[in-house]
Amino acid sequence: GVFYPALHCLISCWIPPLERPRFMSFVYLSNCLGIVITMPLCGVIIDAFGWPWVFYGSGILSLVWVIIWALLMHDTPQQHPRISPAELKYITEAISHESNAGEK
Repeated sequence: GVFYPALHCLISCWIPPLERPRFMSFVYLSNCLGIVITMPLCGVIIDAFGWPWVFYGSGILSLVWVIIWALLMHDTPQQHPRISPAELKYITEAISHESNAGEK
């Protein structure tokens, strides 16, 4: 539930401007692919274990996702403890150039 509201804010902090269209295309395509994979999988789960397990399974996967998100995600590149100095420089310079271009 928190992913989509936070997505655009995170993208503005993390993804250099020239890479944003491709990144957003990948994110929204992945969403559609997830639905395409999930719906048939739900039928298999219902057939094998019963309908409640669709909800148990999606709940368990959601909790795993929240744990991974909490452990790996950081608000800005500057806050990330494992980002390389070269990657940090690339991201901050690209976003800085975008900010400066918008002021002109």
